[in-house]
Amino acid sequence: MRTAADIERVHAAGADAAVVGSAVVARVEASLTQGGDVVADLAALVTDLRPHHRSRSPRPVAHT
Repeated sequence: MRTAADIERVHAAGADAAVVGSAVVARVEASLTQGGDVVADLAALVTDLRPHHRSRSPRPVAHT
């Protein structure tokens, strides 16, 4: 999984999650090589990969 389109395809197939480890490693490596801000670059990656057709809001916690 490296793109939002990849994630959209697995979601359409019924997946609830996608593993994006190789994309994270590539982004960290590029950020370090270019002297970038690793945290900001990873935040941008997550934003870029997030499916745009639905928003996730936290589920309310059931109190018992």
